[in-house]
Amino acid sequence: MTTTDPTPSRPVHVDAAPDGPGNPDVPRLRPDAWLTATLGIPCLVAEVHTRAAARMLAAVLPLPGPRSFLTIQAPACTPQDLAPLLAKGAFIADTRVTLSGSITQGRARSGRDPRTADVRLREACDRDRTAVCDLAAGVFTCSRFHRDPRLGPEAGARIKRAWTDAWFTGHRGDAMIVAEDAHGPAGFLLALRLDGTLVVDLIAVAPHRRGCGIAGDMTRAASEHLRCRAVRLGTQAVNTASIRAGESMGLHVERTMPILHVHGT
Repeated sequence: MTTTDPTPSRPVHVDAAPDGPGNPDVPRLRPDAWLTATLGIPCLVAEVHTRAAARMLAAVLPLPGPRSFLTIQAPACTPQDLAPLLAKGAFIADTRVTLSGSITQGRARSGRDPRTADVRLREACDRDRTAVCDLAAGVFTCSRFHRDPRLGPEAGARIKRAWTDAWFTGHRGDAMIVAEDAHGPAGFLLALRLDGTLVVDLIAVAPHRRGCGIAGDMTRAASEHLRCRAVRLGTQAVNTASIRAGESMGLHVERTMPILHVHGT
């Protein structure tokens, strides 16, 4: 999954990329209104780029109150740089992997996989809302929220459902492609267009339809719909199947980024 910088009309998830220049030795800390509303607890997000920034942020930990939550993005830090934070109760919840490339560089396909002959690709519509949100709530089991023992699968499912539902309410995304079979949506791709690049915000395929190239088919369809040649896709290091799917489309690993969680004590 990948997200973009926030805009007034499209509230962005906390995994947004660092949003501007500044002193790299000073951590950037801000409220996360979207996650606060979704989880019902005070949530913050911080960005640290150096060991000095990590030390400065560690000085204000632990968080006050048992129901507070902090996400720390550390795009340029080594584990040694993060040691002050780890000593104060932070833990690495995820290593985010960003893949990028041109969709035209993907493996040539003479056509869609015959196992998907009954699958139709189309733009999402209002009648897809319940099925697509249910799919989102059920398949993203590798997310850092699902794997955080203080949050867990229930909170993780709630986050993914709300994230997906934001497209249907007009608050997020530039397009959604649905892969539909006889039983309804079997996959979906939520996309943003950023400076001519297709950003795959969320992509999901039902378990019984995986391994047939549907993710790639939806990515190509979204790319054509939004007239993008470049693609950026984010996933988790533990989600090796997602990384392989991206590489099979011709994408390559652009960067990795540790993401830390801190819970109030």
